Amino acid sequence: MTPTLLRVLVPATALGVALAVFFGAVSDIGRQSASYRRTVDRGFAALAGSVAIRSTASGAILQSVLTNGPSLDRIAFFSTLDTVATQTAHQADDLASYTSPAPAAAVGACRGALDDRAAAAADLRQAFEGVLGGRTGTSPISSDAAMAQADTGLSSAAQGDVSWRACQQDLLKAPGSPRLAASTWFTDPTTWSGLWLATVLPSIIGSPSLAANPALDVVTVSTTPGVLVVGGSPVVSATHALSVHVVVSNTGNVDQPGVRVTANLSGGRVDGPGSLSAFVALGAGRSTSVVIGPFAVVPGTGYTLSVTAAPPAGAGTATASLGLQVAAVPTTTTTTTTTAPPKRNTPRTTG
Repeated sequence: MTPTLLRVLVPATALGVALAVFFGAVSDIGRQSASYRRTVDRGFAALAGSVAIRSTASGAILQSVLTNGPSLDRIAFFSTLDTVATQTAHQADDLASYTSPAPAAAVGACRGALDDRAAAAADLRQAFEGVLGGRTGTSPISSDAAMAQADTGLSSAAQGDVSWRACQQDLLKAPGSPRLAASTWFTDPTTWSGLWLATVLPSIIGSPSLAANPALDVVTVSTTPGVLVVGGSPVVSATHALSVHVVVSNTGNVDQPGVRVTANLSGGRVDGPGSLSAFVALGAGRSTSVVIGPFAVVPGTGYTLSVTAAPPAGAGTATASLGLQVAAVPTTTTTTTTTAPPKRNTPRTTG
């Protein structure tokens, strides 16, 4: 390499290193500057404030559903408690994803507030759903256990309000004095108290509209091949295999995780099991379809098809039945035609 080229490269390399050090230092200074911190802290306050608005709304919904719970239907009551528990958990996760150079105490207090509220919503949900037997209505916890868990939830909610106010105050001490939106769950001193809970819980337990009411309905029954009405009677085209299609609806207000749907063919010969079953899970107010079979039927035979949908606990069983005739296989007739050869006329010979 020539001396001239060395003189060019060495200063250029040194300049690059110097520039890198310079801009790195400027960046560090920028991150530590009051202007930078004010901007970031205010951004954090704005993001946290948007979560606070959603959190306040969730608290209002929770207070409303518990206060008005005795007059609500069970499905709406459970659904709202589930929704609030999910919302508050997401709100806590959202706030945890925001970072800021603001005082650690402020950020920690904000996150702690929403964690407390998520815990409160979860405890209150478990307490009030549990005392009603859960989503299936079959495993209620004691009123004492529900009271204890609900009281824990109220304590967490109260702590959430305290932590949020602490976060507001600590953020004001940060550069730029960012102002954080207020967020309060305990807006009325007559609610969210032990006395309020002692009144609400018994009314929830004794509410007729919240009591478990298991009920199923066999909505439709059809077959493959399909049923045709011939001369006023249901007829299935000639077949050796019959599948049954059933639509079952949960018309009650509790979940049914293990409904047994049974189809039974009687009144005629079946070359195989005459009763087959399938299991389905049905949430409250939901419907589903199930295919059972095929059954090995005999053409030309009449049957009674009975369908039963039975929950595990037995209460709320639904049935349906119909008569049908499997058409006989058409007989084929073989026709034999004999053709005689034509007669020939022999000409006469005269002598």
